[in-house]
Amino acid sequence: MENDSQPAPPATHAGSPPGAGPRPALVVAVLFLSIGAVAVIYRLAQPDELIDWRTGLDSALAASRQTGKPALAYFTAAWCAPCQTLKRTTFADAEVNQAMQAYIPVKIDIDAEPALARRYNIEAVPAFLQLDGDGRVQRQTAGALAPGPMVLWLKR
Repeated sequence: MENDSQPAPPATHAGSPPGAGPRPALVVAVLFLSIGAVAVIYRLAQPDELIDWRTGLDSALAASRQTGKPALAYFTAAWCAPCQTLKRTTFADAEVNQAMQAYIPVKIDIDAEPALARRYNIEAVPAFLQLDGDGRVQRQTAGALAPGPMVLWLKR
């Protein structure tokens, strides 16, 4: 007796036509894991902010009076994209950190301290104010400064 049967086709996933590739859910999972890994690696490769910011203007002004150094008030917000970029660029720069040693740096979140933002007429962030020990504005600038321009501004 001869066997007239054909060889069985290769097994496939249920509902998949023969020769179909990997399941879409697997492809999506691998894609998300890959994107996540790249994001983690990117974040780990970013330099850390070097500036030792104070968070209270009153204590910064007291230190300014005691040391004779002007205060540098940096007005920012969590939602401010240029402010977040400054953390990884300008504030991670060694020359900026060195130039900042001539100041008492203080970071002020305009959402947490709206009265200070109003007091100093802050209409946009980031904003930088050089203050004397009594809180009087000596000079100011606004916008995200790259390291070089920030060093020049700090040393004026």
